[in-house]
Amino acid sequence: VGYSETDRPWFDDSQDLGKFAIAQQWQAGPGYWARPVIRAYAATFFGDEAEAARSGEGVDGDVQIGAQIEAWW
Repeated sequence: VGYSETDRPWFDDSQDLGKFAIAQQWQAGPGYWARPVIRAYAATFFGDEAEAARSGEGVDGDVQIGAQIEAWW
């Protein structure tokens, strides 16, 4: 969970941005350094800056999903 409120001189009011994310991780064994690791997440963004991004930059929807794989050798 995150929240930011920013005052910029070119806006009359402050701009806010909020985020809520949830993630799941699977790894090959116990311990912090066990690899490979697969992570999946879903996040939603809200507030003034999220509305501006959706309308101005072609972002479609309130939810973003993704995955990450981490491996060392």
